[in-house]
Amino acid sequence: MHPGGIVLATVRDYDRLVRERPTFHGPAFYEDVGRRRIVHQVWDWTGERRYTMHLYITRETAAGWECHHFTSAFHALPSAMPTRAF
Repeated sequence: MHPGGIVLATVRDYDRLVRERPTFHGPAFYEDVGRRRIVHQVWDWTGERRYTMHLYITRETAAGWECHHFTSAFHALPSAMPTRAF
């Protein structure tokens, strides 16, 4: 964690995800006002319960296609842990 950073906590079945260790999610296809968009994720596992998620958004524009890449680090806590913390 970095000073002034943001922590976002979500609840999902990380117990299952840690067992399966997926490396890819998607692609998903969308259309907004006649423009298409393709979204997919790549998960790089960096430890037993840590991974970096790469989000790729490829969108159609009037000038052609453009691709955006975002990353975020995740810590997959066991499902029992958040309830112990409170």
